[in-house]
Amino acid sequence: MTVDLSAIACWKQLHWSKDREPFPIYYFPMRFTIKLGNEVIGFSVIDSGDPSMGCAYGRFIPTPAYSTFQQHCIRHRENWEPVPGLSVEEASGIRLECSGGFQIVDYSPEIGSEGIELHLLGITTPPYGSLFPDDLKKR
Repeated sequence: MTVDLSAIACWKQLHWSKDREPFPIYYFPMRFTIKLGNEVIGFSVIDSGDPSMGCAYGRFIPTPAYSTFQQHCIRHRENWEPVPGLSVEEASGIRLECSGGFQIVDYSPEIGSEGIELHLLGITTPPYGSLFPDDLKKR
């Protein structure tokens, strides 16, 4: 069995708190890769969603390449303008399709790096239930 250490690092960055006691990790949330063209601009672990709308949300962890695209995300965070070539892939490399598109909502100038999120709006392919089966079980 191989372990994707970058996924673990991403998970720890999103969920680890010095205030919490260490605990065993039994489940790794699915990590998504965000690309602009062929360049990886960031990663996200989805932590909330709305299955009835096919929408999901999670913190966005930028790579250095995101800096060339960041101003667009800040400028259009309230009124998103689609960007040709922006794509999201799940861990096995399958590209997601969303009827409402993808949006990187960036409030980092006001609240720091914690203020950048990925929004998946109207997930159609693969189906929401196959991406997030545990979310459907909770509802």
